[in-house]
Amino acid sequence: MDIILDQIFLAIKYLIIASLVIFSYRTAYKNTNKVNFKKNFWKGFLWCAGIALIGAYTLGGSEINCTEYEYDQYGKYCIEYTENANYYNPELESRIAEFIFIMILIYIPVTIGVFKGRWNKVENDKC
Repeated sequence: MDIILDQIFLAIKYLIIASLVIFSYRTAYKNTNKVNFKKNFWKGFLWCAGIALIGAYTLGGSEINCTEYEYDQYGKYCIEYTENANYYNPELESRIAEFIFIMILIYIPVTIGVFKGRWNKVENDKC
């Protein structure tokens, strides 16, 4: 049952990431014209950096080691933990890598949306 739940949560995570990428592209595309072209790049960068900082900050957690399990109708749960729980504190390199990953994942669609929005609006102005 744990494997099924892990896969369900993984699928939900990917759907949230995909919706965030689509939202960032559409927002950048709709708000771009030839006047505020650089302004949209800057605003998009700041929004993406903020989201990436939150993602990098939330990296980590605890690995709780269980010594004794008990089963009920919902599955197993831990009744006794080890005294020295191993808390996962990521190093600065891991946080920077997570920041860069999220930043690239979100900022590339913003860049494409801004360029496409500007190009389409310049083409429409010529007609």
